[in-house]
Order: sequence, then C-alpha cells, then structure tokens
Amino acid sequence: MLEGGDNQWFGIDDANTQFWCLKSTGGAGPDGKLISPESCIKGRMCYKVSD
Repeated sequence: MLEGGDNQWFGIDDANTQFWCLKSTGGAGPDGKLISPESCIKGRMCYKVSD
C-alpha cells in the first residue's frame, strides 16, 4: 500500500490489516482458505499473476 509513488504510507501489519480476495470478494479465497500476502502464492489453485 503506497501513497505518492514510492513514499510508504501505511506498512502492512497483519494484526491490524484486513485483506480482501478479488475472486471470492471476501476474506477467504475460492478454495475456502484465508488470505494474506504470504498465502496468496503460486501453486494455490486460485492464484493469478496481475497483468
């Protein structure tokens, strides 16, 4: 999450940050597993690289 190019605005803190899956539109992916930057990885059935 960046503001103004490379100027960091808010660092990701898993204890205070909510993540949202664009495919399931919720806090879990289509596979029913919770999401986070660490869990949305290649090899997960719903993972896709952004264009």
